[in-house]
Amino acid sequence: MSSDSLHNQVILVAGGTGGVGEEIVRYLLEAGAIVAVPSRSEANLQRLRDYCADAGPGQLHTLVQEMSTPDGADTVRHWLLERTGGRLDAVVAALNGRFYGKAFHTLSWAEWQDFLANYITAHFLTARTFLPLLLERGAGRYLMINGGAATQVYPGVVELSVAASAQLAMTKGLALESAHSGVQLASLVLYSRVATRHEAATQPHQLTSRQVAERAGQLLTSTEYDPNHVVHDLKP
Repeated sequence: MSSDSLHNQVILVAGGTGGVGEEIVRYLLEAGAIVAVPSRSEANLQRLRDYCADAGPGQLHTLVQEMSTPDGADTVRHWLLERTGGRLDAVVAALNGRFYGKAFHTLSWAEWQDFLANYITAHFLTARTFLPLLLERGAGRYLMINGGAATQVYPGVVELSVAASAQLAMTKGLALESAHSGVQLASLVLYSRVATRHEAATQPHQLTSRQVAERAGQLLTSTEYDPNHVVHDLKP
């Protein structure tokens, strides 16, 4: 199936103002999708709107709203359904945060809480809030963008391996629980740091945000689905 099938699809991109997320948003707009992006930062949303101003036939809807609590996520859900006439066809969770570059056991309590909120709780709240909308319809796509650290642990960034393992388990579990619902879940695992328009490549072979966006688009339109095999690797 081609990207043409994304035309007029209502897609929520959580994390859509990040370096990877904004490229996914732009790709979806170029394909004619109706894209909704919440963010806690109006400045980040304006930067996204500027970047996507010439992106093509799609529509971009943005909302300044924190999604780190159930109430905040519910506010986004109500806004989305109001804007789109009750429609939601797909969700892309391109969520991440900062990592600290030090020994795992030396993380402070505040750093640990921040890590959990950005890498795990954010994914949980997004799934808890928006996956039921797809399940009620009995159709749709739910895509999580994850890192490859689940299979390769490095000193100084152990928390990324913890996050990647949890995110993969979350996707696999949700896929099995939704196996006969008509909703397709997938995880796109990135085995490289991603070069974006904000962060240039630092290695000879490195994924680009455009490559990630194109692969995400393929997964959102693929007709082949097996709930037992929902993890898809993307390597340089």
